[in-house]
Amino acid sequence: MQTMDDQLDFAFLPSRLIAWAVSGFAVLALLLASLGLYGLIAYSVSQETREIGIRIALGAQSGQVIRHVVRRGVLLTVIGLTIGLLLGLAASIGISGVLYGISPIEPMAMVGGVVLLLLTTLVASWLPARRASRIDPVRALEAE
Repeated sequence: MQTMDDQLDFAFLPSRLIAWAVSGFAVLALLLASLGLYGLIAYSVSQETREIGIRIALGAQSGQVIRHVVRRGVLLTVIGLTIGLLLGLAASIGISGVLYGISPIEPMAMVGGVVLLLLTTLVASWLPARRASRIDPVRALEAE
């Protein structure tokens, strides 16, 4: 003898486990994307140490340097999101014949993914940008 809730929990257990696994992989993918973007922006900032030092020496404020670095990270992400959304839409239209009772295009999921990736980009770009805004111009120019 089991209650109906227990029977439903047991019946939906495989679906719940798959949902948890997919969610875990999504979080891992977001973490890897943010680490990759952070690494790319940090490397780019390290390559432009002299240029950033010259900007600061000529009077650029730290906010201007931060905006410059974050803008570049957001631009890269927007380009990647545009390509990804176009390919995703093409793929979802391509598999729409296989889906039954489900819309191939879910706007709220896409908007949520875009917003989440843009927020992740802002955080991943802000850390190297903050470090870049604290570059000592004298040391940056002596390093070369």
